Amino acid sequence: MTLYHKNSEGYPDPSAGEALANIARDDRRARRLERMQAQEDYEHLCRQFKRMAEESGFEFPGQIWLREVKTGRIFKNG
Repeated sequence: MTLYHKNSEGYPDPSAGEALANIARDDRRARRLERMQAQEDYEHLCRQFKRMAEESGFEFPGQIWLREVKTGRIFKNG
């Protein structure tokens, strides 16, 4: 991806523009991986909660909602 960034003197600096684009892409990729990991962690916890409840003679009649402390994102099972 060619992104034309300008240097401090106002001249086009495509190398810096490409470097900034790469940094932004890597940041987006890292955030996406974090979201995917959080979803996997939530699903794992739900399975554990349901298994523990079943072993104790209980069940979850509705959704399990959890909020991730770090991001405030709320997870619900369907």
